[in-house]
Amino acid sequence: MLGPSPSETFGFLTCDTEAEALGETRSLAQVRPGVLESVAELAAAVVADDTLAPLLAAEGDELCAGGAC
Repeated sequence: MLGPSPSETFGFLTCDTEAEALGETRSLAQVRPGVLESVAELAAAVVADDTLAPLLAAEGDELCAGGAC
């Protein structure tokens, strides 16, 4: 697991386009190697949790139940 950042701070950002999000993701991977893998592992663990997974459905997702989308 990735340890805390040297400054022990955190941040977030938002992007208007997919291209902008991809650029920011690449920047994050350069600044903090290993963080993307950690996020992917954590997301997979949340999705696999029987208690948390049902809470992840967004409005309209019921149309895609069972992978129909």
